[in-house]
Amino acid sequence: MNMMSPKKTKFRKQFKGRIHGSAKGNFTLNYGSYGLKAMEPERVTSRQIESARKAITRHLKRAGKMWIRIFPDVPVSKKPAEVRMGKGKGANEYWACRIKPGRIMFEVDGVSIDDAKRAMTLAAAKKAVLSNFGCKTVTELRKNKNFTMSMTGETIALKSKADWMKLYRRWIGVPPEERDQTGSNCINGINVLENFRPWHVFGLDSKTASKDDVKNAFRDLAKVYHPDVGGDKHVFERIQKMRDSLLALMK
Repeated sequence: MNMMSPKKTKFRKQFKGRIHGSAKGNFTLNYGSYGLKAMEPERVTSRQIESARKAITRHLKRAGKMWIRIFPDVPVSKKPAEVRMGKGKGANEYWACRIKPGRIMFEVDGVSIDDAKRAMTLAAAKKAVLSNFGCKTVTELRKNKNFTMSMTGETIALKSKADWMKLYRRWIGVPPEERDQTGSNCINGINVLENFRPWHVFGLDSKTASKDDVKNAFRDLAKVYHPDVGGDKHVFERIQKMRDSLLALMK
């Protein structure tokens, strides 16, 4: 894998630094018709940039053109395990790029808006899942103990968009394109059969809600989605699981 890195730097090592404020530049499209914009401050590694590039190009099937608007120019050092303090700064481990909110990271052109949206969604979901488990590559994610324990009894290939969106729904949240939906399986704008978000479905605040609030919210939903009143059986079973999970957390 050919990772992006500068050919020469003024200083071999740098301070970690902090990311303050919003992007002062590069917050508009300059080359393509569609782009992927950062919404939070973060440090993106060269491996993550390469992984997102591969996800976008493979989804577009080499149609159109893509531009990478960020470059990893910050060296990140790391000391080996079980090394005593002192003796200077560790060796450079990888390269990263400091990203501020509002920064355009990728641009595409020459494809339809639906293809561009799906490609950008896949790249964003993949990066979010990797960052959630503190991994830089898919190989590291497969070896991650927390990820392995969380997926016990399940098999996932991590090759298709469906796999990454499943992980995104479980660990990150509801995908932006799946919000504000309508239909028989949707409650409060999300599909309950695809997204397990009890607090959002019940319309409660996790910090202030009590057991009685959960039970009352469940009764209100049961009046609409119970099979005896014409509701969907699978939706009602999903609501029951959400209620049981919330009550188990409050014990």
